[in-house]
Order: sequence, then C-alpha cells, then structure tokens
Amino acid sequence: MLASGIDISAFAFGGFPSTATYAGIEADRVRIGGGLATIDAGDFETAPLLPEAAALQPESLALDGVQVRWRENDDRGFSFFAGASKFLLALPMKTQNRPLLVGAQYMFRLDRNYFDAGLTAVKDPVYADPSVVRSEDAVLRLSYLRRLSPMTIAFADGYRGHGDGGRAGLAFQGQLGTASVSLYQFSRQLPLLSAFNPGERGLQTTAMYRPSELASIGMQLYYVASDVLDRRNDLRGQISIEKSFGSGAPDLYFSYAHEQLVANTLVENVSRLADTLTFAVTRMHHGGFTSLQLDHVISRDSASPNTTQLLATHQQILSSASFLNATLLVQAERGQWGATFDSAVEAPIRGPYYALYGIGAAFRDNRSLSGEGILRLGLSRRILSNGAYGRAEVRIPVRLGLTQSHLNRRSAAIDIGSSLSWPDLRNARALLAPALTPNRFGSIAGTVRFEGKGFAGAVILVNGEPVTESDESGAFSVRHVLAGPATIGIDVTKLEPGLSVAGSSSRDVIVQPREMTSIDFTVARFTTLQGSIVICDAGRPRPAAGARVALVHGDVAIPLQASASGSFQAENIPPGEYEIVLDPTSLPGLAPSDIPRLTIDLRKDVLGYVIRLRCGGALQP
Repeated sequence: MLASGIDISAFAFGGFPSTATYAGIEADRVRIGGGLATIDAGDFETAPLLPEAAALQPESLALDGVQVRWRENDDRGFSFFAGASKFLLALPMKTQNRPLLVGAQYMFRLDRNYFDAGLTAVKDPVYADPSVVRSEDAVLRLSYLRRLSPMTIAFADGYRGHGDGGRAGLAFQGQLGTASVSLYQFSRQLPLLSAFNPGERGLQTTAMYRPSELASIGMQLYYVASDVLDRRNDLRGQISIEKSFGSGAPDLYFSYAHEQLVANTLVENVSRLADTLTFAVTRMHHGGFTSLQLDHVISRDSASPNTTQLLATHQQILSSASFLNATLLVQAERGQWGATFDSAVEAPIRGPYYALYGIGAAFRDNRSLSGEGILRLGLSRRILSNGAYGRAEVRIPVRLGLTQSHLNRRSAAIDIGSSLSWPDLRNARALLAPALTPNRFGSIAGTVRFEGKGFAGAVILVNGEPVTESDESGAFSVRHVLAGPATIGIDVTKLEPGLSVAGSSSRDVIVQPREMTSIDFTVARFTTLQGSIVICDAGRPRPAAGARVALVHGDVAIPLQASASGSFQAENIPPGEYEIVLDPTSLPGLAPSDIPRLTIDLRKDVLGYVIRLRCGGALQP
C-alpha cells in the first residue's frame, strides 16, 4: 500500500511446458475524478459493473492484456479492456480459437435502476454456425437491473451484432441463500463471448442454500434447446453439497454436473458434453493438510473417452525448519491408465541453506507397461522467520527396467517467494482455507463518512478484531471473511475525543459465500455534559443522591443517574437542544411543583451544570 492509499499487487505462478502460467500486476483504489479505479495488466478476468449482479451476469472472460475499471460508489462507472483470450473458446464438436478482444462499458444509476452498456470488438471469433466466416465482429450489450425489494432483483440483458440475443429474469437474496431464474436466447450469428452458447435458448436457474454455517448446497440448472447440436433438447447443470465437521475434522464435497467440457486428456484435446461426478475430502490438521479428490467424466460423445482421475495431496510440517509434501495422480481412460507419484522433504543442511530431496515414479499402461523413476534434487536459501527466499530444483528421470513413458520430462525450476514463520505455519488452516475452500468465504466493503466526506483512519473491527482502516476516501474492504453471521464495527476508542459513530458502532450482518456484503458508517461529533443536582433544605443545599435524570431530544432519550454526591455525567451525546426530565419518584420529599421544566443547548460541551431544586433558582451553570 502506497502513502496515497493505492494497493499495488503483483503475481506470477505456473509452469511449462504443459501448465498454464499466470502473471500480472494490479493497482487498486486509484483515485480518479471522485471515484476509485482498478488497473490490471497481464492476466485478469472481465466482470460486470452492475454492483448487485456479479453472480447473475453471463459475461466473464479470462484475458491476457490490460483492463481499467472505475466506479463512483454505486452511482456510475466505466471499464475498458483489451487482450487475447487466456484459454481456447470452443463449442461442442466445433472449431476452437483464442480470439483478440477490445471492449468498453459504462454504468449509471437512477434511484433503484441500474443501466449498463458495453461494446466488444472481436478478432478471430468463434461461431456456432459453420456458414458464418468472419475475421472480425462486434457485439453491443445493454443491461438493466432494478432492486424491487431488499430481497428481490429484476435483470435483463440484450445483445446485438450480426445476430440477436437476450436474457431476462429475477434473483432472490436471503439470509440463508440466494436463487435466480431467467430465460435466454442467443442467435447462431453471434460470436462466443459468454457462458451461453450461440444458437441456444432455454431456462437457467441457480440456487445456493446454507442450512447451517458448516454446510451449503449449490445448484445451476439449464434447460437448453440447441440449433447446433443433433440433440436439440438437453438438461445441463450442476448440483453440489459441501459439509464441514468443524475444526480439525474433514470437509466433504460432492457434485454432479452435466455440462460442456474443454479438456486435455492423455491422448487428445476434446470439447464435449459430459457428465462429471466429483467427490473430495479435505482435512486441515496441525501443521498441514491432506486432500483426496475423485473425478469421473462420462462423455456423451462416443468419439471422446470416459475419464476417471484420482488426485491425492499431503503436506506436513515436520519441524520448525523442514516440511514434507507428497502428490499422487492416477488417470484412466479407454482401457489404459497413467499414474505419477512423488514426495520430497526440505531440511536444513548448514546455516540458512536447505536441501530438497525426494523420489517418485511415473507409469503408463498403453498396450504394455512403461514408466520411469524420478529423482528430485534442490537447494534453497531462506529465512527461518518471515522473509523472501529462493530455491532451485531439478527432476531427473531414471530407468526402472521398463520402457520409459515420458509422462514426466526432465525439468528444472527456479522458485522465488516469501517464507512463512513457524508460528504462522501452525495456523495453516486459517492460512490455506480461503484457497482450498473459497465457497466458505465472502468479503465486506463499505465507506466511513464524516460531515458528508470520507473519513480516513477509522479502525474496522470484524468480530471484535481489528482488520483494516478506512482510506482517504473513507472506503474499506475486508477479504476472506468466513461466510455466515459476523459483527462489523468501528473501534470508537481510536477516534479523536468528541467523535463517535452515529447509531450503533457495530452491526450484525450475514456474509454470503463468494459475495460482497456492503455496510456503511457515519462518524459524527458528539458532546459531553457534566453536572450535579442539589436540593435546598432550610436554605442549605444537599446532594440529590441517586436522582434519575433523562436527556430527551425527539426520539432520543439518554438516561442518567446521580451518584452519592449528586453528580452525573454523559458522553457521546448527539449535538442538539435537549429537555432535562427528572424522575419525581427518585426525589422523595419534593412536590411536582418543585421540579422545573428545563432545556439545555448541547451543541457544544457543557461542564459544571448545577440543577438547584427548592433553592430559589432553578439552575445555575
């Protein structure tokens, strides 16, 4: 984070020759013209500007290029992007391509109505209609969203190019889940740019239900009528169930899907409609985790193979300076199978230097069994506590008496990153959970205002713990918040004297998985009143011990009680003119006529205020 409040983050990870590599840099919270902008360069994903429709919009493409997104609260915003598709765009049994895209969109709000317009130009597009041959195309999109009630949203999208397309529906949001239903239709003349295939029409439904904090059920269902495939009517979608049994216990995940897949197999690149069964078990334990995932893909295309894959991963902290990791991958298809296994340990050898050594094996059964062993050797220099480190590793195939399968090629790797300290690694569950189980986490964002402007430096609390501060514009955001009930507040003890939060300084919210929860606060200047109450008997004053007092201003009532010395004090009083009401039952021996009607101006601090009863004068400042 820079002094101006801008967040700069960079990332690079991946591998070669067969693993996709991701790299990029992002600048967030860039102040431009009264709003905040995000600038991406490298790999990024496009997303809609409509604030409440991120989960409803079909447009979301992974690109390699540049993107600028700007927003002024929820009132208006714009974005621009240009780049090449990160992955192949393909239709079942059709050609595939990696097109170039350039686009822009603009969004604005009128009351509860949101309007969004976007234009995307495409080079080398992918079409469902084989008779359409174009090297370039452009698509105009118009979107509308309206919040009908706190729980209901209506939305619609229209597309126009050489063909037409559109979608309209309703979305519902509640404390225990969300749901949406929509109708859609897209012409074969449109290029492939969204989650909906050209030449298809149908019904889309989505739902997510959380019966408890440790369980969730998700569903996506499409009834599709296609002008492209031989099978015109089809039911596609996915249903998933996730259940956690608490800290230290396994997390279970199961899903069934009938959907379009574009995947690499052992023998070919395929784009197909298939059924996928997935079962996964993950257990976070002291100093590491163990996970097991089984996938079975049943292809609806007889030319494509059915595939079964098992992936097992184990990571374990062995001591404060060494760790173990092991991976097993088994895949079978069309009567043949392949498997790889490797395990390695990193341990200190001298001073800050560490050695990595491990073994593994790879096998492939293709008419006859083939395979090889694997040696993993590496050297690293790192810091025992937090800090940067570097590591080099080589993988060397060795003969096992079999024909070599070449499933694992000879390779060398250089790793540069940041090392976590042992106390951090002991909290591996908290560190790894957002990456391993993202469906259990959401985010929180909001603004803190003071006298109509953004308020900087307010300490934001999540469940009583300080996590971030508001920036110069008053904005704040918190990522990786566990889904479910949460208490969000401001630490009033860190505010300047005389300032506090209007209303409650903390509020209870329900954080939805993979969604952003908005909450705003207002800081106001408050006043202090210090005073005392005395009663005169025979001209001599005595303290009114235990007298009950209330400050009343409109619907606001602040109860107070005098001490044994008759004094009372109130802080954080909203500025205004208050009526002072005395409870006669707490003043024995006084007649109602002895209790005057009093008002006091508390638009600034008042100290030393004395209420005199039966003393010949009502009050004395």
